[in-house]
Amino acid sequence: VLKIIVIVILAVMFLLAVAAAYFTIKGYKMYSGAVAETPIAQKVEEIRSMEHFTCFEELPEIYVDAVVSVEDKRFWKHDGVDFLAICRAVWKDITTLSFAEGGSTITQQLMKNQYFTQEKKLERKVAEAFAALALEKEYSKEDIFELYVNTIYFGSGYYGIYDDSINYDGLKIRSGIYDERELEKALSINKRADLVLKHYKRYNSKMAIGFCTS
Repeated sequence: VLKIIVIVILAVMFLLAVAAAYFTIKGYKMYSGAVAETPIAQKVEEIRSMEHFTCFEELPEIYVDAVVSVEDKRFWKHDGVDFLAICRAVWKDITTLSFAEGGSTITQQLMKNQYFTQEKKLERKVAEAFAALALEKEYSKEDIFELYVNTIYFGSGYYGIYDDSINYDGLKIRSGIYDERELEKALSINKRADLVLKHYKRYNSKMAIGFCTS
């Protein structure tokens, strides 16, 4: 009986290794094809050349802390891929029999949105991981964060922090002060912003947002 159990375990491990190799190769090919068509440096410059691009230096620390706390708690520590978050997400997906969590970092989300589709496929996850690692080798965390907040979808048809900050009904702010009531009104629009709001509420101070003029 023990011999049979060992054989079964070895067979499962072999199949898992084969599957991992298959999706790694397939994902790498997807990544290579994407960056060959549009190199990462070119993609970064396209984002930075957007009208109203917001620099990291002009983002309030309270905003940065809130986004990192919600989206990627280990953002400043990992190299683009958070293996602890991936393991946690895989375990939750297995125990809930779903594919609800992916464990993607801010860097992975950025590269997924710029290069790949939203399909929940393993090869796409591998491709975004390769892309994230490549981006982190060439750019600082501050660079990556500003690229992320300038392109992320905030809901209600708004992409990037500039559109998100000036287009909510009753809150037309380009460079000024958010107080907590104004912030709560603006962020009540969508789920992602509601999550960020919870972290803003840890603070009692006001925050100002400025935008690059270059």
